[in-house]
Amino acid sequence: MRPLRISHLSIAFVATVALLATLLGIYMWNELEVVTRAVEERERQVAREEVIHALKDLQKEVFKIGRQLAEWEETRQHLAFDDYYPIWRDSRVRNTGVVPPNVDTVALYNKQRKILLPSPEWNPMPDQLPLDVDWPLLMVTPGSEQDHHHVHLYLFNPIYADPSEEVLLGYYGVKFDLLGDLTVLRKFRYADITDVKTSVEHRYKDLSEAINLIHYKLLPNPSLQFIHEVFKKELVQVLLFVIAILSFAFFLLHRLMVRPLRAISQEIDTLQGASDNLSTQLTEGGNMPLAELEHVRQSFSNYQHRLAELHNNLEQSSRDFYRQARQDALTGSYNRRALEEDWHSQKVGCFDEIALLLFDCDHFKSINDTFGHDVGDAVLEGVAHNIEMALRADDRLYRLGGDEFATLLLGADKSQAGIIAERCLEKVQGFDFRKYGLPEPLSISIGLAISSGQESLSELQKRADLAMYAAKKPGNKKVVAYREELGEVASLVSNRSINAVYRAIEDPTRFELHYQDIVSLPIMEPDYVEALARIRIDGEIFRPADIFPIVETRRLDVEFDMAVIEAIGADFHSGRLTKDRGVSINVSAPGIVHAKVISSLLELRQREPDPKLVVEITETALITQMEMAAGHIDQLREAGFLVALDDFGSGYSSLRYLASMPVDIVKFDISMIAQLEKENQQQRLITEEMAALVKAAGYKIVAEGIETETMLQRVKGIGFDYVQGFYFGRME
Repeated sequence: MRPLRISHLSIAFVATVALLATLLGIYMWNELEVVTRAVEERERQVAREEVIHALKDLQKEVFKIGRQLAEWEETRQHLAFDDYYPIWRDSRVRNTGVVPPNVDTVALYNKQRKILLPSPEWNPMPDQLPLDVDWPLLMVTPGSEQDHHHVHLYLFNPIYADPSEEVLLGYYGVKFDLLGDLTVLRKFRYADITDVKTSVEHRYKDLSEAINLIHYKLLPNPSLQFIHEVFKKELVQVLLFVIAILSFAFFLLHRLMVRPLRAISQEIDTLQGASDNLSTQLTEGGNMPLAELEHVRQSFSNYQHRLAELHNNLEQSSRDFYRQARQDALTGSYNRRALEEDWHSQKVGCFDEIALLLFDCDHFKSINDTFGHDVGDAVLEGVAHNIEMALRADDRLYRLGGDEFATLLLGADKSQAGIIAERCLEKVQGFDFRKYGLPEPLSISIGLAISSGQESLSELQKRADLAMYAAKKPGNKKVVAYREELGEVASLVSNRSINAVYRAIEDPTRFELHYQDIVSLPIMEPDYVEALARIRIDGEIFRPADIFPIVETRRLDVEFDMAVIEAIGADFHSGRLTKDRGVSINVSAPGIVHAKVISSLLELRQREPDPKLVVEITETALITQMEMAAGHIDQLREAGFLVALDDFGSGYSSLRYLASMPVDIVKFDISMIAQLEKENQQQRLITEEMAALVKAAGYKIVAEGIETETMLQRVKGIGFDYVQGFYFGRME
């Protein structure tokens, strides 16, 4: 049987069903819907504008109440004397009429944006105002667990003592019930406000932006309801007429379309369990009575083949996703997840010895802060590429996070792993990172640990981590293999000491700075003092031996320097450090190349323009990062700082380096000064000649470790400008 075209049947269908149903039913329905939607859209716009105007009116009312509160003299008095603050907050502000009854509560905050006294639990206010705020601040927050049906509106604004708003007294906060105040403030004609919901805090400059939090619906329109009732009656009459026509059309459709479509549907169901022979099944049924349905049948047959292709592509995509989930997007190296999977694989279990190399870029945080993250990313890519070039063909490089990489050397003993580590180090040091904008070569520190098959991956990583920290210490080799004595580093860092260091960094008031006099010669008068850091927690003093191993192993040098600088600023403010005496501040090697530490020092100079300020830097910091530190040192000297080279003679002690160091003062280490009391004349002569040479070069020189009158007289005779030590008073 030749399939019929559906166009041959369209004449009868259009004549009986489409002509009447379309012209009468659909036309009437569409027209009514168009009118209804137009009216509803207009009412919806008007309702939205109505809510927006209500929000603006509420904002005006809120600002008005806020101004009254800020201009009230009692408000300013309580910012200075908060003895009766709870009474003033809970009753006085309402009894005087300054704050209307619809205000939930008010609160005052000091200049540090902390609330004067905690608010009641049944009506809380924020204890701390945000720091990054443009005033005034309108904030909408969800209610607490007790009043989760409410959404609160807050207004926060500064309070000044003068009309020019130069003298800040503090801040005020006012709390409202957003939904309750909206419904009381305005009677709505179009909008039926049902709720205000939010699960997070929102900040606004214009309260009308909070329209998206308002849930409302349109109030019923009687006219539209009447139209719909009339239309229903007319539609029933039309439907009775259309039903008669559709009854005849139903027979034709069922015979010519429904039955064939049902057959196709049954064949489509076979897709679930017979995808392989689907094309055969769709062909066995013969041709469909309608040409269009025959085309559908052929399309399904073709579609089955396309599904098979898509299935293959999906499997390939799954394999690609599996690979991407185990690779680092930036460097192309494998990630920590891949390291853990490789460690637990059967392949690793086949080897008696496995070496773990842990790589870490030296001073990478300073590179990121100084040159930007784009340069930092390029440096990481360069480091990863060079390490991979130095590894063996089957070795994998894993990026553990930040600037830390690792690799597993299967079947490698300590000697073989050391050779590979040195090769990686040479490859990275030989790479020209100056093309990324770095002024000097990049160095990495490598920790090496060997597993005998008994250790877990975390234990092996811990050992490699200790070895890597040892490699970072000045004077050590850049490749260090783990040995048992390195474990003692961990024991030096007790939990109590770690907690003390972190608490002091978070709260610099925990620092108890001791100031040791630096005495000017020959007048024997204290010229300035050196700040020596101690930490006091719960009555217990933590000294440098407790503090600095933690700072070094946890890489807290920058944070520690900034906290000490803040503590020194506080001592100036409190009067413990007077304006007529200067202070010398020790800055670590990472600190002198970190922009935030330099900014903290410059801010201290801006607050304290009069005292003599000296920055002490170890010569190791200058030698290893001379070019990077030079610019920061020039900034400090232009701001009025003097720069002192500390511990001269204890490390590299090279006059060749000293000639290029941008410093003003050279502090001779205790070990150099101690040689003056040696019986060996040659040792004494070295210190004397070196002091004379450094002073002749234009530097002020300081003798550290003066403990006796004899030693004091000897350094006087040599010509030292300053002396320092226990002779002038012992430190705790």
